[in-house]
Amino acid sequence: MNLIEKLGLGMAEAIASCLLTTAINPEYFCLDPKQYFNVVDGVVCFYNDDEQQFFEYKPLAECDFVYVSIADLRTAIANHDQLKGLGKILRGGNEK
Repeated sequence: MNLIEKLGLGMAEAIASCLLTTAINPEYFCLDPKQYFNVVDGVVCFYNDDEQQFFEYKPLAECDFVYVSIADLRTAIANHDQLKGLGKILRGGNEK
C-alpha cells in the first residue's frame, strides 16, 4: 500500500499543501503524532502552531516515528494525478 492509499488522497493533499499548519516551508510531516517538522543539523524541530515556532526535539537518528518528506509527498500526488489522467485517456475519458 502506498502512502496516498494509506492516508487517503484528500489528507495527503492537505498535508502536502501545508493547510494544516501555520509553519512556513516545513520539510517533513510526522504521521504519529501528526505534526510538521524540519531537521536542523540532524536535530528534529517540531513546529508548534500555538506558539508559531519550531522547537528542538531530539536527533533524527534517535527518532522511531514514521514521517514523510513534504517534497516527496507532493511528487507522489502529482504522479498519482498523472496516472489517473492517463487512465481516463486509455478508457476514453469515461472514468470519474
